[in-house]
Amino acid sequence: SVSVVQVMPTLLELAGLEIPPTLDVPSALPVVRGETTGAPEAIFGEALFPRLHFDWAGVRSVRRGPWKLIEAPRPELYDLASDPRETRNLVAERPDVVATLREELHAHAARGGGLGSEALTVDEETRERLEGLGYLGGSATPAGEEDLFDLSAPDPKDMISVFKDIQKLPNAILSGDREAAATLIESLNRRAPGNMAILHQTGRLQSRAEDWEGVRRTCLTILDHDREDAGTWQSLARAERSLGDPGAETATLVRAVEVVPDDAELWLSLAGAREEAGDLAGALAAYERGLALAPDRREAILGKARLLSRLDRGAEAADVLRAGLTAHADDVDLLNNLAWLLADRGIDPAAAYDHARRAAELAPDDPVVLDTLGWAAIRCGHAAEAVAPLRRAWRETADAEVR
Repeated sequence: SVSVVQVMPTLLELAGLEIPPTLDVPSALPVVRGETTGAPEAIFGEALFPRLHFDWAGVRSVRRGPWKLIEAPRPELYDLASDPRETRNLVAERPDVVATLREELHAHAARGGGLGSEALTVDEETRERLEGLGYLGGSATPAGEEDLFDLSAPDPKDMISVFKDIQKLPNAILSGDREAAATLIESLNRRAPGNMAILHQTGRLQSRAEDWEGVRRTCLTILDHDREDAGTWQSLARAERSLGDPGAETATLVRAVEVVPDDAELWLSLAGAREEAGDLAGALAAYERGLALAPDRREAILGKARLLSRLDRGAEAADVLRAGLTAHADDVDLLNNLAWLLADRGIDPAAAYDHARRAAELAPDDPVVLDTLGWAAIRCGHAAEAVAPLRRAWRETADAEVR
């Protein structure tokens, strides 16, 4: 037998190239040519999908000669020479073989470090696309030998029916048959209680189906298990808003920032909710907290500047936009908003014209940008240069103010 990790050294040898010393597996050419003597090489394998996606146990295996050991919460040992289909588990009958192979498996695993623990961060749209392709399930388990192969976790072979039903979730939820979806979700939660991967996937699918009451229930269940899940707080707030209760949305976000005070997105969502509710002072405080945690977030920069402008603090709003341009020099929205503010408030019409022209270079067909360019030109004394962009903006919008 050969292992897939032998493919690279085998190809290198076939090509007459040197095999790097960092590859600690031999070429398989001697096996192919029938030149091997002595004991067969051990072949190792592992399956981490159950652990990384569903918090079930990761499993690993070792094969030497006819024997194959699968280490799992319920271990398996097979004699492949007499039982190639792996139908008879010999763990109880051959504890000596189990002990020998398990020792070899652990020695092999101890040679290197654990998996890198850097978390994958993706936005919601990318996550949905990856899930549709089967690349994402739940949140990854922290890396490390003990975590990845925790034999106290559920055995994947005991969860096969659960896994199959998880695959039915998208059709059940997105079909619009809420009764069937609710029955399936109830069954999954009963057979795998508290499984975060199932709950998160359920919530995302309910959101796509605009089942906001379902999203609310799922979010509350997740938060019962993990109060510091910032994304779930966001989803709960969105559900409250979609259910027509902006007061509950704001209250949810207030609780969220108390529990997860270092999450910029929660503060910025709270700022937007407070601003919409008319609490401008509270919104400004939330924007400032959010920007302190994520100073380059363009949406937050624009939001704070807009709010300061509403509070008749135009000079401060301009400062916020200027600071934003240091990180986003060619951002059309920042340039356009700064140009309009400087021109409309009479703060610095000449600078407004410069910013407006730059925005128009970047977005020459945007009627909003063209309107700002025309107004900035008028305010700084270049009325003739305002005519062409304003005519184009008027053709696109038929807006009375532009006319």
